[in-house]
Amino acid sequence: MAKSTTFAGKKLRPWAHTAPGFDIHGYAFGPGDFAFEVLVATATGTEAKSTAIRGLWKARLNSRAIPLLLVVHRPDGLVQIAGPMGLKDDAPVFGPLELPLVEQVCKEALEQPEKEAALRYLRDALPAVQSETPGLRNEGFLAGYTIARLPTTMDIWPQLTARAQQLIGQEDTALLRGLGFELSPLDNLTSLLKASANGSRTAVAIVLQPDESPDLDAVRFNGISPVTYAMGKATQEKLRFVIVCQGPRVRLYSAEPQAGVASRSRGETFVELHTGLLTGNRAGYLLALLSAEALADGGYFDQALYSSKHYAAEVAKRLRERVYDHVVPELAMGLAAARKISKPTAEDLKDTYTMAMTTLFRLLFVAYAEDKKLLPYGLNGLYDKRSLKEKAKEVK
Repeated sequence: MAKSTTFAGKKLRPWAHTAPGFDIHGYAFGPGDFAFEVLVATATGTEAKSTAIRGLWKARLNSRAIPLLLVVHRPDGLVQIAGPMGLKDDAPVFGPLELPLVEQVCKEALEQPEKEAALRYLRDALPAVQSETPGLRNEGFLAGYTIARLPTTMDIWPQLTARAQQLIGQEDTALLRGLGFELSPLDNLTSLLKASANGSRTAVAIVLQPDESPDLDAVRFNGISPVTYAMGKATQEKLRFVIVCQGPRVRLYSAEPQAGVASRSRGETFVELHTGLLTGNRAGYLLALLSAEALADGGYFDQALYSSKHYAAEVAKRLRERVYDHVVPELAMGLAAARKISKPTAEDLKDTYTMAMTTLFRLLFVAYAEDKKLLPYGLNGLYDKRSLKEKAKEVK
C-alpha cells in the first residue's frame, strides 16, 4: 500500500529509521508528558513475523517510559498490533485485525488527556477489537455461542440494526436516551433508568469521566470503584442491572450474584459494547442487549441469558464425559507407559489414577491462568513460546 501521512485523524511525524521488512509511515502522539504514542508501518513481505514486529516496537520504544502501540499494515488489508506495554520490553503481538476498528481505537486513545487515561482506555477497548464479535466484549455474562448466533436467530435483527445505526456516534446520557430510557437522578453520581415506553424501573446508571475506570477506586465515588458504588445503589433500589457509560462505550452488569454463565463476581461479569466499533450488521447488538426493550423482564437479554445457561450446562456435561471417557484414560495409559508398568497391581492402578488426576488439574490450572492473564500469555514473547497453549497447538 502507498505510504500514508495520516492515521487516526493525526498527521504522522517522520521517523528516520530503517527496519528490514518494514516501510515506516511515521508516528503520532497524544497530550501530556510521556504521552501515548502510535507508530504506523507496512510489512513489505507476504507477512511480518511476531519477532520482527516486536523488534520494531522495541526499537521505537528505545527504553522510554511511554505506552507505545505499533500498527503494522499487511498485504491482505488487515493489520497487526504490538503493545502498548510489554514485560521487559517484550511487547504482545495481536492480529490480524480489521484496520478501521484499530484506527478508531487509536484515535480515541490519542484523544485521552494523558498517558494513564490512554492506557486505561486501551486496556478496556483492545479486547473488544480482538473479540470474535468486534465491538462487543463479553466477560462471562453470556455464552459466546449464543452471542454469535443472535443475528441469525432473531427475526427482527434487520430492524434492530437499522434503528441502532442511528445511535452510532452518540455517547453517555444521549446514548442512554437513544436506547429507550428516561433518566432521573438518584444522587449526584447515579441515575435511575426507566423505560420510556412504560416507565418500568430497569437499572442504575453512572457516567464516568475520561480519567476514571469502572473497576478502579475513585475519589469521586468515596474511595471505592464506580461499579461497586453503583451495585450498592442497585441493591438498595431492588434493580437487576447496572449500566456504566464512558463516551462511546457502555457496559451492562448484573446487580444479582451469579447471574452470568461464568462463576465470577458481579464486578467481573459484564457485557461491553463500543458504539464506534459496531459497524454494519453488528450494530444490532446495541438494541438486542442494552435497550430498554431488551432489558425488560422476559426481553431479548433474558432470552439470550436463558439460552446461554442452557448451552453452558450442555457444554459442562459434554466436558465431563470427555474428561472421564477419554482424557483420564489416555493420561493414565501414558503415565503407566512412562513408568514401564505392563502388569499393574491394584496399588499401581490406584497410584496411576491419582497421578492422572493431579496432572489433569495442574493442566487446567495453568490453562485458566494463561486465559485470565495471571500468567503472561500474550504479554511476553518468551513465555508464549513455552506456554501450555502453544504446546497444545503443536500437539494438535
